[in-house]
Order: sequence, then C-alpha cells, then structure tokens
Amino acid sequence: MPLNPDALVQPGGFDKLIACAESDPKIGVIGPKLLYPDGSLQYSCRRFPSIGAALFRNALFDKLFPKNRFANDYLMRDWDHNSHREVGWVSGAAMLIRGELLDKVGAFDEQFFMYCEDTDLCFRARQSGYSVYYCPEAVAIHTVGRSSDAVPNRMTLQHHKSMYLYFKKHTAEQTAWYIRPLVPLGLWMRAFATIGRNVLYMIWRRIKREKAR
Repeated sequence: MPLNPDALVQPGGFDKLIACAESDPKIGVIGPKLLYPDGSLQYSCRRFPSIGAALFRNALFDKLFPKNRFANDYLMRDWDHNSHREVGWVSGAAMLIRGELLDKVGAFDEQFFMYCEDTDLCFRARQSGYSVYYCPEAVAIHTVGRSSDAVPNRMTLQHHKSMYLYFKKHTAEQTAWYIRPLVPLGLWMRAFATIGRNVLYMIWRRIKREKAR
C-alpha cells in the first residue's frame, strides 16, 4: 500500500480498505477519505482530468468562477464524499493496490515525478478492466505540501511537466488536432503565471517583515 510520509491512516483504516478489496475481485485500487489536519475534507478522489479542468483548476479562473462546471466536475463537488463508490482515480497519498493488478499493468510510471503518477496508474487499471473505488469508512490525515512547500517554483514546473506527460500518454490522441499544440502552451503559461505569483508573494512578505522591524 503506497502511503506518503505525511499521511497517517486512522485506526481500523487498513482493515476497512482490505474488506472493500475482498468484496469484489475486480476492484483494483482503493483510496480512503483524506482529511486535512484541521478535519476538513480533501478532494482525494476525482474524475479524470479534462482540458477544461486543467484551465479552471488551481488557476485564476477557479477563483473568479468558483462554481465553474469544469473544476466542480473534476473534483466531484456534486457529491458529499461520504459514501462508498466507484471513481475515476484516487490520490496516491494513500491507496491500496491489488497485487495482481500490479502484475498485469505494472507499478507507478517512473516518467512521472511526484505528480500524476496516481492518475496514470488508475487510468491503466481501468483500461485493464479493474475498477477504482473510494472508501470513506477508512480515514487518513494528510498534511499536504510538506515536500513541495520548500521549493514551490521547482515543484510547480514539475507538476505541469507531469500534467503534459499525462496528456500526451492518455489524452492527446482523442483531442482535436488543432487543440493539441495549445495544451503545452497553456500549461506552461499557467506554470509561469503561478511562479510569478509566488515570487510577488515572497517579495510582499519580505517587505512586510522589513516594515515590522
């Protein structure tokens, strides 16, 4: 069971995930409910990403249009995340993977570094006839960003690189030819916009600290 060092499965969680797996041999991957340390919900199970979701999720548009259908559909906000159900993919911060699935499709693709490897594995699982499930009866506390917060700009670049790799591997062939070249352009524009925002925020914090002295 892959488990991030910043994720802590609550008592009984492993047993509940195993019980879910044993209920149906076609369940290949199972994820628990993830909570932030303050007890609020993390959207740890999602539908597969679309170009619209890539544009509106974690971007200025998501803040300007918080109820946009692309991000809502991707994050499955139309559901309270309190019931057991089949989903597109679950977060690699904590997931149970059936051994025979790994024998059939392989483990995480090493092309992906830190991001999208879980989405890719779940996509391959579903392609091979397995299902991916979310099991809210099992709970894990996940402190997000401990690794990436130390080097946010480098991780932003890596995240967008992984998003492009996922697009090229699984989505490009189904995308209209005139849209394909716009995808990497849009991703890198978004990446550098995020880095610019990070730099401005760091400058603002430094100025604020200097004024406070």
